[in-house]
Amino acid sequence: IWVGSDLSFKFWGLRSFFLAGLVLWHLAEGVRAQPHPLAYFNQAAGGASNGWRHLVDSNYDWGQDLPALRRWMDDHPGGIALSYFGSDEPSAYGIRYRDAWSLNRYPDIPGSPARAGSGRESQMSNADPIRWGVVSATNLVGVYLPGDPFAALRARPPAERITPALFVYDLAADPVARRVFLKNP
Repeated sequence: IWVGSDLSFKFWGLRSFFLAGLVLWHLAEGVRAQPHPLAYFNQAAGGASNGWRHLVDSNYDWGQDLPALRRWMDDHPGGIALSYFGSDEPSAYGIRYRDAWSLNRYPDIPGSPARAGSGRESQMSNADPIRWGVVSATNLVGVYLPGDPFAALRARPPAERITPALFVYDLAADPVARRVFLKNP
């Protein structure tokens, strides 16, 4: 009887220790997701950096990252071609850009946040040099855009990720990305 109770204690003690470790790991992952909690995915799903491979739109990308893009632009000279998923206007954050396949340019798509006469007018002329291509995760996956314009980029690593939902491609160094971003309808 004494031996049986000793084994029972060891089993439940180890089990409790293991469960406590899992809870602490889960809490640490939640804290680590800040300041981008919308993009949180647990490690079994690949973490926040791979969540876009599973879910997009309101599950991952609401177009919430325009302030982060503005801060990034302060440290990275050169114009941007922007494919933005969201209803806010990038120019409201001081973002000058050339539109590249943004969702609300297609008002015939159900759910498109198009606003008559004001949707995603480009803030840069065609003569302005473009160095960077920036695409929201939802547009990169091609859920709503006609013809899936970013299919060629999904397997290519971006030059940088500003946030989990914003992918940056260096158009000076990546000819495939350059063709995709600057072949604007």
